[in-house]
This record gives sequence, C-alpha cells and structure tokens, in this order.
Amino acid sequence: MGRIYSKFINKKELILYLNGEKLEAKNIEAKKINSCHLLDKYTVNLYKGKKNFSAGGSGAGKKKDCSYGVDLYINDYMIYDGERSKEKVKWNLLNEHNYSFRDCIVEITYHGNKSKFYEEENILFEQVINFIKQNKSYFASKNVIIQYEVPIDKVEELKEYYGEDTAKAVGKRAFNKLYQDYKDSTMSNK
Repeated sequence: MGRIYSKFINKKELILYLNGEKLEAKNIEAKKINSCHLLDKYTVNLYKGKKNFSAGGSGAGKKKDCSYGVDLYINDYMIYDGERSKEKVKWNLLNEHNYSFRDCIVEITYHGNKSKFYEEENILFEQVINFIKQNKSYFASKNVIIQYEVPIDKVEELKEYYGEDTAKAVGKRAFNKLYQDYKDSTMSNK
C-alpha cells in the first residue's frame, strides 16, 4: 500500500492507516543511474539495486524482497509494479551475454489520459527496453557460469574419489584447484 500510493503520500494528499498504524510512503531505495523523457510525456528513472519494503505498517513486519521490473504510475497511482509489468514490458528481451538485469528497477511516471497510455504502451515499453540497453554497462555480470559436458563415468570416478555428491561439486573443486595452481605459479615467477 505504501508503494502503490507513495506519490500521494509524499505529496501529503493522502493519509493511510492499516491496523491503526499510519502507512509511510515506500520509495525506491536503490542507486539511481539515469533518467529520461520518452514520447514527450513519460518520465523514466532507472535504478540499480533491490527494493526492500516492510510488509504492514511503518517499519513493522517482515522485509519483502521485491524483484526487478517496471513500476508505472499514471496520475500518481501505481498501475503496474515490477512483478506485474514483466510480461507487458517483455523483460525477456534483456537477455544479453555478460549482463544481468536482476537488479534493474525502472520507475515511469505519467500525468495524462489513461486511455492514451494504453494506445501507446507497447511503443513506450520498447523504448524503455532500449533505454535500459543504452545503460547496460551498469548491469555487467560479476559472475559467469561454466558449463560443459564430459563422460559420466569420469565424473562418477571423481565424485567417489573426492567424496562429492554432484557433478557441480566436482566441477567447483576442479576449478578451485586449477585456479590455485595458477596463483601458485604466478607467485613463484615473481
């Protein structure tokens, strides 16, 4: 509730109580990366981070880890939150090698006719995806998945020898050993 009505609460146009507790506005507390105006009427703010909001009143309750996506406000009322927007925005178009958009948050604010938004929402969301891609350097991955196939009998032998339960555990052990050998050789060359 504090997120859905945050614009009204921030402007002091609305006071909400839940179970006798006054609700505070729940704003994005992630790092703001960039802003732009799209189609001459939509203000778009791009953030990197996670949205953590308390469930319930002001500070009470458990923290809910909200995922990436687009929060869309029309006339200060939230129409889409990050979770509900993913299909509409076609978030799957952001699949790019060496980049992860799992901590990408977009907030769009529009003041105008709601039916006008629905006429142009597909164009808007295409431009939002392009805007995110223009700023993709902020979302460079810090990790990589190493994946390849080897004969299962060799893996089973190594699992037994090292006392590991999975092929993944054997792979981690192998990588760590190889990396340690590399570090040792670079230290001995100094």
